[in-house]
Amino acid sequence: MGIKLLLLSLFLVGCGNEVKFSNNNLEANSKLTQAEVQSFLKTGFISKNATGAVVTHNGQNFKVSIYSSKEASDFIAGMPLGTQIPIKFTGGTSGQQIVLEMVKRF
Repeated sequence: MGIKLLLLSLFLVGCGNEVKFSNNNLEANSKLTQAEVQSFLKTGFISKNATGAVVTHNGQNFKVSIYSSKEASDFIAGMPLGTQIPIKFTGGTSGQQIVLEMVKRF
C-alpha cells in the first residue's frame, strides 16, 4: 500500500503543471462568437409597477418571474416605479411569465 501511494504521489509531483490535454473537442467546438451571442438577444420594453415588472416582447406582456437572474433583479430594483425602458435581454417564457437571464438598456 505504501509503495502504491509513493508511486502515485511521485507521478503527480513529476507531472506538475505541465499536463495539457491537446485534443479537447468540447472546448474546440463550443466557442461562441460575438455574432452568435448577439443572435440570442431579444428586444422589448420593461416597465415596473407596484406589483412587479412586466416585459413587453413581440406585442405580448409577460410578468417577470421570481426565478430570473440576480442581474435582472438588480436591474429592476434600480428602476423607478411607473417607468418603461427599452431593453435587450436573454431569457425564456413559460406561460405568461418570463425568466430573464441578462438585461441591458437598449
